Amino acid sequence: MTVDRHAGKAAVLMAANIAAMGLPLISLSLIAHRLGLDALGTIVLAQSLGMIPVLLVDAGFNPESMRATATRDETAPLQPLLDNLLARSRLAIVAAALALLASAAIPPLSVGHAAIGLLQLLGTLLFPQWWLIATGASLSCLSMQLAGRAATVAGIALLAHGPEDVTIAMALQCGATLLSGLMFLATRVAPRARELPLLDWNAHGGLTRRVRPAVGSGFLLSIASNTPQLVLGAVMGPQQAALFAAPEKVARAGIFALGAVDQTFIAPVARSRAHSERDARRYASRVVLASLAIGILLAAFIAIASPTILPLLFGAEFREANHIMWLLCVWIPSSCARRSLLNLHYIAQGRTDLASRCQYAEAVALILFCTAGAAAYGASGAAAGLLCAELVAWLAVATIWRSGEHRSCP
Repeated sequence: MTVDRHAGKAAVLMAANIAAMGLPLISLSLIAHRLGLDALGTIVLAQSLGMIPVLLVDAGFNPESMRATATRDETAPLQPLLDNLLARSRLAIVAAALALLASAAIPPLSVGHAAIGLLQLLGTLLFPQWWLIATGASLSCLSMQLAGRAATVAGIALLAHGPEDVTIAMALQCGATLLSGLMFLATRVAPRARELPLLDWNAHGGLTRRVRPAVGSGFLLSIASNTPQLVLGAVMGPQQAALFAAPEKVARAGIFALGAVDQTFIAPVARSRAHSERDARRYASRVVLASLAIGILLAAFIAIASPTILPLLFGAEFREANHIMWLLCVWIPSSCARRSLLNLHYIAQGRTDLASRCQYAEAVALILFCTAGAAAYGASGAAAGLLCAELVAWLAVATIWRSGEHRSCP
């Protein structure tokens, strides 16, 4: 098996990921120019809070579901899709309630705004990008991503004209994935509705048991990854949250786009493992190195273009955020390579427990360093805290790697 065989699929998925993150940057740019800095900060806070339950219900479920789909003989099996939806939905109810309660601790946010942010949760449940990738439907994934995000940009352009339209803009910004999910249900699930009663509606318990080691760490990591914005919003106000969020959104867009690499190769590595553990590990290592190389190139481009990108997208006020963008450019290739290593050497090999331990270390470091940095130095301190947490995360990975635990089969 060669990496080249799946490079085309990775390129298509990367385009889908760019659409998923690039078009929201355009809509945020419209919001910044039309609604102002305070409105942008409020929307970013609602998105950050809404992403906490999203990342919780994604913790371990999607990679494991991709692995389960790849090992079935059917071309497009519905059982892993149903198991994933039911298992995550049970967790989503609790996560949504916690997010609404947490909104009381963030003065700029109302409960209504927090509820709008939860549209992201509904969208991620209904739009199974992982299933489309695992079943070879990357082009369909791209088209649905583009349609949902483009509808959001068009809606904001038509309906959001001033600060009084912040609620409309927030709903459109947070509901893009939901639009893609509705398209998925209409085009992929509805035509096969007759098959649904034949599926086992109680099998999702097995999926929950397999990913349980990653749920706690995933929840902590989801909170931790949104710590900078939430602390800045609560302590420093929405302007500092916006100044950090603008470059952070650009950096995460790059990381998310490059996530196509390891997402594409989880299923092939899992299949390769059935034939040869050694070949699977060698295969995974090549993909990790590719992720690192592409991440370095992307970070270099963003660093050079930053003085133009940030003011163009978000306005002249964001010129002072260039140094934050440069700090985050160090983070981009490191985060891409580390995530690829966890997904392909640990999760694809069935070692969810090892990935969970690394996530715990990363989450604790994010909370400690980003909270301290944001409270002391604002947006700049939050970015520096992110880099310190990345170093701790790599130390956790290196400790497990030196122990050789990843080489033992579960």
